[in-house]
Amino acid sequence: MRRFALLTLGIMSVGFFSMSLVFFSQTALAEPNSSSDPALAPERLAHISENCTFIKQALTQLQRADSRTRTYLGSFYETVANNFLSPINLRLVKNNRPAPDLMNIQSDFSIAQTSFRNRYTNYMRDLESLIGTDCKARPEEFATRLNAARDSRASLHESVVSLNRLISEQGAAVRKLQESLHD
Repeated sequence: MRRFALLTLGIMSVGFFSMSLVFFSQTALAEPNSSSDPALAPERLAHISENCTFIKQALTQLQRADSRTRTYLGSFYETVANNFLSPINLRLVKNNRPAPDLMNIQSDFSIAQTSFRNRYTNYMRDLESLIGTDCKARPEEFATRLNAARDSRASLHESVVSLNRLISEQGAAVRKLQESLHD
């Protein structure tokens, strides 16, 4: 049990720190929205129209990078759920030592994973719609879709933060359980 707990903590902490450094930073789609919506200012619309080709190339590169990151994170979260959260809870139940905190974390993690998948799908739809918009001919529509993609990306970022927080909570709960077993 001890070896399993230490392995769990080690892998989770490495994954948590690497994920939190890379994924879905708020700056990738430029500055966040503001209530006055400066994206629709005439100068901004002219800038969008003039730089349409460059903007589309950057967005396509962002889409590819986010797709790879999503695949990596999705696999990582599946590994955490299937190889760490579930097995430790099953083992504790089999040994008549159920840990409600760990069970709750597993449940919350499952819900957060579903949210992550749904938010990623929404983000990719918004990003594809943005990339498909003719920014040279319709800069206002492009700016509106850009705001929608930013909002979707921010929502996705919240999911990643939530999942990483749950991984940290799992590590703390395992350490606490480990200490209680040694007392």
